[in-house]
Formats: sequence, C-alpha cells, structure tokens
Amino acid sequence: GEEKGPQQVTMVIARSKKQEEEEEEEEEEEEEEEEEEDQEEEEEEEEEEEEEDGEMNEVALQCVLKDDFVNFSVLVGVGLDPSSWVDENGMTLVHWAACNGSPKVLAFMLKRAPHMAGLLNKWG
Repeated sequence: GEEKGPQQVTMVIARSKKQEEEEEEEEEEEEEEEEEEDQEEEEEEEEEEEEEDGEMNEVALQCVLKDDFVNFSVLVGVGLDPSSWVDENGMTLVHWAACNGSPKVLAFMLKRAPHMAGLLNKWG
C-alpha cells in the first residue's frame, strides 16, 4: 500500500479518537437509559407492593372487626405485619381488636408481637 504522510496519519488518529469518543458517549447514554428504565421498574414494583399492602391491610382490618381469626392468621402467614398498620389517629390493629371486642385476633397478635400491647394512640 501507499505510505501515509504525517498529516494523513494525524488525520487518521484524530478520526479514530473522535470515533472512540462517540462510541463512549453512546455507551454512556445507553447506560443512563438502562439505569432510568431500571429505576422506573423499581418505582412501579414499589407502587404495586404498596397497593398490595394497602389491600392486605384493609382486609386485615375487616378480619379484626369481625374477629375472623382464621383469615387473619392466613394474612399473617403470607406476610402481613400487624404492627405496620397504623391509622391517622395512631390506632393499630391491636387497638381496633381491643375496642371492637375481637378476643381471638387480639390474643393472636399479642402472642406474636407482645410489644404491641404498649403502643399508644393519639388518646393515650
């Protein structure tokens, strides 16, 4: 082949560096897009979990109000944390069970989480 002069070699090197920089920029953009997509997926999963938790908590409250020990224990078995449910007045499921006269569910919760006996609501 033909020998390239210093100017041609410099141009080839410059083109090569420019291509390398463009490829690096493309890779960075792709990585950023992937990170954004991952973050969006995580946010969607968190929202779904919050919705599921909200539904589970609503069912749990209904079980407490009906003293439905069987279904309440099933909810706990699939991940319900009775101590995580607190309403705007500081009422926990233990408070609702005690106020509503739900002895089976109340005994079940206190046996599994005795610390809940000392929780206070906004009225003390």
